[in-house]
Amino acid sequence: MYNLYFIHCDLNLKDLIVEGKTVWKNPTGYLPGRMAPLMNFYGFMSLTFVILGIFWFLQYARFWREVLPLQNCITLVITFGMLEMALWYFDYAEFNGSGTRPVGITMWEVTFDTIKRTIARIIILMVYMGYGVVRPTLGGLTSKVTMLGATFFLASEILELVENVGAVSDLSGKARLFLVLPFAILDAFFILWIFTSLSSTLNKLQVFFFFLQLHRQIKLITIYENFSLMDATD
Repeated sequence: MYNLYFIHCDLNLKDLIVEGKTVWKNPTGYLPGRMAPLMNFYGFMSLTFVILGIFWFLQYARFWREVLPLQNCITLVITFGMLEMALWYFDYAEFNGSGTRPVGITMWEVTFDTIKRTIARIIILMVYMGYGVVRPTLGGLTSKVTMLGATFFLASEILELVENVGAVSDLSGKARLFLVLPFAILDAFFILWIFTSLSSTLNKLQVFFFFLQLHRQIKLITIYENFSLMDATD
């Protein structure tokens, strides 16, 4: 947001109305000062995601017979991350070159960011629930996880679109709070559920290892008893 002031001391000009258009440009382009460093940052992140993606997909192709469903989700997150970072860079580059933020690119990058963020949280929640370790499926929790993910996606998408579509974010404090509050509540619920699930899974694993060790002890006792019987027979 820029403010331009015309200051004069001539009383005859008190009713003067000035109309026109101002163009503001920094030495490096049209990006505002707080956005200018982000173009190079997203360029670096795009390159980083490309390197990560190449390494991941090579390993994925190498061990494709042993890939777990969760690893397919991680592949999806990396793919969306690559697209998101590339779109953010092109968005800022276009904004810097023309002075106008491209609405189409901004909407797509925000959507990819929101999808990636939602999938990442769902993956963490599923892992901490013990999916693939202590339970083969989520069972009745599938619908609850899906509902939470869909609600989080919707709240995050609305917040990001309102904040990023346009030149600058000019939301008032109350309007921003109205959009941030649902997102913050859902994110906090995700975090709470994640740590609760982690505690429950750790308890299940402790019980599992206890019975596993007990079973091994019983097997060892049986073996030694058999040896005792053989010695007695001899």
